[in-house]
Amino acid sequence: LAEYLSLTRESKRPESTEPLPRERTGRIVRCSSMGAELAAVGPWRATFSVSDAYVLKRDPRRLSVGGGSPTLLWHERAGLMLAATQAEFFFLEGTNQQETRHERDILSATPRLETADGFANVQDFSVTNRSDFSNGIYTYSIRGALTSIKGERGAPFEITYRLADEGLSVAARAGAPCRYYLPIVGGKDTEIVVDGQSATVRRGASAFVLTASAPLKIRRTERGDRSFTTIGGLMTEHLYVELEPGNEARLSLVGK
Repeated sequence: LAEYLSLTRESKRPESTEPLPRERTGRIVRCSSMGAELAAVGPWRATFSVSDAYVLKRDPRRLSVGGGSPTLLWHERAGLMLAATQAEFFFLEGTNQQETRHERDILSATPRLETADGFANVQDFSVTNRSDFSNGIYTYSIRGALTSIKGERGAPFEITYRLADEGLSVAARAGAPCRYYLPIVGGKDTEIVVDGQSATVRRGASAFVLTASAPLKIRRTERGDRSFTTIGGLMTEHLYVELEPGNEARLSLVGK
């Protein structure tokens, strides 16, 4: 990239106003070799992943994000709304990574179903998924098993994501008591106010409303309402709802 920018500058060519491929709307890209799908609907761009990187099966720490999770949600005016991280933080290269005073407060920022004992959909790399794009709505559905960091399979789960011009909706259920987490990216420029079964997200001139079928709660850390991760250098507020076995949790993030 640095070489390309250097060559472009030297050639003194005028800057192009042609939009990049991911800036265009109505495009669905399926990358079957790595189990990822890219969706562009209205002002939204999203990426969903069964396994977005090579997984070392012999490594119990499971480096990549699986489970059919949304790994990116971006809005053309508000910017980054969701951004996934590895399922469990650890210093892979201790001498190369930034130290942090709150290592135990670094939470996985991947939207996910997770039980109290650490079984989660993001650790299942053998989920089945299907997707569809019709009438301007992209639908991505997954089925699998809540899985431990060591690869032990537990209760079944189902999650369906729908992306439309208005925003993202989620319907999730599992065969065990768990939480569905939706970590919203929010630095100093973002205000997040939770009130019962809804939350308002304001960033600059943009505003969004997150509604849920159950009371929204915040997973707090020593920092307070938000967690910082060195992966991406992002602050996130970890909103979640509680699920009982077989019950469906529904969430919707839409622009006002």
